[in-house]
Amino acid sequence: MIQQLNKLGTLVFSGGAILMAAGFVLYMVGAARSFSPWIYLVGAVCFGVMQMIQGYHGASLTIHRLRSIQILADLLFIAAGLLMVEDCFHLVKIPQLWYAQYVHNNWIVLVLIAAVLELYTTIRMGKELDKEAKKR
Repeated sequence: MIQQLNKLGTLVFSGGAILMAAGFVLYMVGAARSFSPWIYLVGAVCFGVMQMIQGYHGASLTIHRLRSIQILADLLFIAAGLLMVEDCFHLVKIPQLWYAQYVHNNWIVLVLIAAVLELYTTIRMGKELDKEAKKR
């Protein structure tokens, strides 16, 4: 079974997801561009860290693989937050050509990849955990 978070962990996890969504929507709408990337980044860190803390102590290699993919998705969410902050504030001084190729709006691609991976692992993990529970 996957280790469950305590009440505080669940609150941080849920709050992180809400902050991620709020920061993303505020940034896309164009409102609060001065702090929406920070809202997203804080949410991504809270969400990702809490999900990484959860552990799986079973023997299923499929679930271990899915957990690895889920951790990759968490890291991509955090990297997207960092790129969002850089896209908005230009904190790292890099040449304009590199900025246009590697930073400018590329955080959207990372969010999309991470969201698809997160959705896939959540659905598959639920099915695998149900199979594991039926075996007991």
